[in-house]
Amino acid sequence: MTKGFPLDWTDFPPPEYKYFSELRKVYYAFKFEGLSKEDAERQKKALLIDYRKYLENFTYCKEVWGKYQDNIKVAEMLMTKIQKSHDIQEIAEMAVRIISLMTSDETFIKTNLRKLEALK
Repeated sequence: MTKGFPLDWTDFPPPEYKYFSELRKVYYAFKFEGLSKEDAERQKKALLIDYRKYLENFTYCKEVWGKYQDNIKVAEMLMTKIQKSHDIQEIAEMAVRIISLMTSDETFIKTNLRKLEALK
């Protein structure tokens, strides 16, 4: 535990560590260096805003990468099916699905599946 500070933040993940480390500096400056209460509150709010922005961005990135990984798995399964197929229509449809998954373009799949259907 950090001396004089009741919260042991030394093993926190980086964003929490940074937040509490910087918050400790604000409290120290307020208590021992003459930082005004208003400035301390302002700095405290700014630290919290930065921390929340980081968490929001982290959550968004985690969701995007999770979807990307899921799309890769599905695309790999479709690629295996393409290898086994001898039907040109089926191969084309799976290829369109793979491209759509890899580009996250739902319009591409709808448009091109309609085109393939019209070619039957």
